[in-house]
Parts: sequence; structure tokens; C-alpha cells
Amino acid sequence: MELLLSEFLVNQEIIELRKERAQNEAVIDNLHNKLKEFLTEEQIVELYKIDNEKIDKIEFVY
Repeated sequence: MELLLSEFLVNQEIIELRKERAQNEAVIDNLHNKLKEFLTEEQIVELYKIDNEKIDKIEFVY
């Protein structure tokens, strides 16, 4: 019984993480579309090359 409960909780966490990932991907897609309004594709590619350390410090507000 404990194993079933544990498996259920793990599955619930996976579902929540997938929802969160989908939301994050939607935010990224929206950001990319907004960037396309102001920058060329080459400029966007350069922008995405920013050091990952800097990107990790960015907080997205929903």
C-alpha cells in the first residue's frame, strides 16, 4: 500500500513538473516572438549565446 501511495505521489510530481515545463516553454516562445519584433534572427541567436551563469540569475515573473 505504501508503495502505491509513493508511486502516486511521484506521478503527481511528474505531472506538476510537466505543467511547469510547458508554462516555461510558452514564456520562452512568447519572449522569442517579442524579440522577433525588434531584432533580426542573427541578433537573437547572439543574444541566446549569453553566458548561462547570467541566464540563471534571471527571474521570470508570471
